[in-house]
Amino acid sequence: MVVLKLSLLAGLIRARNKIRLQIRSSILNASMKIMYDIESSKKMENGIVVFYILKGEKKFESFNYQELIDQKINALDLLEHPHRYRVESESHAVITKDE
Repeated sequence: MVVLKLSLLAGLIRARNKIRLQIRSSILNASMKIMYDIESSKKMENGIVVFYILKGEKKFESFNYQELIDQKINALDLLEHPHRYRVESESHAVITKDE
């Protein structure tokens, strides 16, 4: 009976440790997303293209208007004040710098 309880307890501890490791890994992956300051933006036919600097090279990411609406980004403000925003190219997201 004691052996059974100890075995069950050991299994629960292993499960808890595995869950902790998964949570830490998720947090680390989420915090590793790199945001780049938007240098400029330009109106296109179906949306806005934003430009940012990556390793000294000018890169761009384009967003249609629906994507910006879904992300709660004001397209006019993004055009007029691009320096107030950051872009994360891996997840294709724009956020304001104060977030």
